Amino acid sequence: MEQQPRRGRRPRKRDQAPRGATSEQAQNESRSSSGVSSKAKSERVFNKQLVKPRGAPEVLQPGLVLFRNAMDAARQREWVETAMAMGSEGFYQHQPDGAPARLNQGNRGRIIEPIDAFPEEFATLCREKVAEAMSVDPSMPSMEPTTALVNFYNPKATFKWHRDSEDPELIKRKQGFPVVSVSLGLSAEFGYKLHQDEPHQVLRLNSGDILLFGGPSRMLLHSVLSIIPNTMPGHLQGLLRLGRVNMTFRQVEGFIDPTAFPAYRVRYDIEEEHSTPAPQREQPASQPASHPSGDHERPWQADPSMTMRSAALPELASFSSYSTSVCLVPPRHLWRPIQALRRQHHSVFARWPPHVNLAYPFTPESDFASAAAWLQHSLVEVSPFTIELGSTTGFFTRKRDAVVYLGCGRTPVELQQIHATVHQAAVTSTGGNRGQRQFVPHLTLGEWPKAEAAEAVRRLCPEGSSEWSERFEWAVEYVVFLSREPDPFHVKAILWLGSEKGLELAGPNECLCRRLWGCEYHEACAELEGAMTESE
Repeated sequence: MEQQPRRGRRPRKRDQAPRGATSEQAQNESRSSSGVSSKAKSERVFNKQLVKPRGAPEVLQPGLVLFRNAMDAARQREWVETAMAMGSEGFYQHQPDGAPARLNQGNRGRIIEPIDAFPEEFATLCREKVAEAMSVDPSMPSMEPTTALVNFYNPKATFKWHRDSEDPELIKRKQGFPVVSVSLGLSAEFGYKLHQDEPHQVLRLNSGDILLFGGPSRMLLHSVLSIIPNTMPGHLQGLLRLGRVNMTFRQVEGFIDPTAFPAYRVRYDIEEEHSTPAPQREQPASQPASHPSGDHERPWQADPSMTMRSAALPELASFSSYSTSVCLVPPRHLWRPIQALRRQHHSVFARWPPHVNLAYPFTPESDFASAAAWLQHSLVEVSPFTIELGSTTGFFTRKRDAVVYLGCGRTPVELQQIHATVHQAAVTSTGGNRGQRQFVPHLTLGEWPKAEAAEAVRRLCPEGSSEWSERFEWAVEYVVFLSREPDPFHVKAILWLGSEKGLELAGPNECLCRRLWGCEYHEACAELEGAMTESE
């Protein structure tokens, strides 16, 4: 019997050579195709869908202009190579014990460099995009880039709400030269709004997108809400570590002081031969010599004798001391209704004055002198501001109980800046991510059983409202360092906002409580105790 030829499988379409291709080309293509995983293929298709045709600039609002897919694949690769080469050391903080290096901002790495440190093409592209934006948006000013800030975000990173206020004059004018923001790598959800109390908009920024905000949008509040997974363009895979690179270019009258990030301050150039410092006023006699900033005609103008390192973050121990805090304390004339509740419900009433924490735990008291001098240096341009507590009242649960607190409906921008500056030191000293936590300023009233917390809040507030019947508004003129070595907490440093009063620092066995309250805290508690006993 004649043997029938064995029936082979029908060649799949991907295995067939295209018309005109040699058999060797077909084999190479087959091997290349078989080496690509299904996950990689799906990501390639997904990324392909992200690519939008390059078009005209889109004006989102006056002073806010978006360029979609403004950079081709080759240019993106060049920029990523430059950024990662510059950040190979700068993005990271090396650990003293030889442990693996960490990103220097927790989930982000950041470097700040003058524009001359980058290829000329970077400045050229900035100028081109500014000119295009000006052609479609009359409110957009011109800009000559002088400084670049490069951030690398890991896939889990976010960045809190903030304004890019590197020059104190921006805060006064509320307008200024545009920031040119370039996105590379993973996509991100970018939130923005002009005012703190308005709803925010969300914009997706993909690799190769360029966003400009200047003129009336220069002081835009913005935030990186999230990094979007599985959005790495194929042309950057293998070149860029999984994450997002954001490069922002700006024009400032000098260098951005890296130590003041994220509450930026301008460090004017004092090292070039042609630079001429503005004349200085005599330092107020009430300001201690240890205060490093002085008081100058021009905001944050450097004393010619200072170097770039003079404003550097001090070598602090980790923020792990539960015996210290940096916080706001309301003036004593507002205490009574707060203290009456705390006396009944707050387990640490006798230890703590009423307060709004900026950092707790904080650095040990042995580091107070260097920490206070550095922070005062950063607060010299923050003016006193008004805060109101009681516009929101709420609670959060813990393992065994619930904490009832007073909040403020609108967090002042100045308070956000102070908090961010304090936590920059926290991130630097610990290598951790404490600076990424959402800041919810509040004053604790006490602890309640979980089942009773909602009812406690209801009793404090008028019917149908989340606002306490009592409102506590005061002008914040200072920040304090507290230490309870020994109990109760004592005021050990007063950091006055602005540059008129400067810094007051207590000696080893001194306390500044009487300077603020006219008495020691335990005396104030005893006075309240007596008054409450009489009324009862």
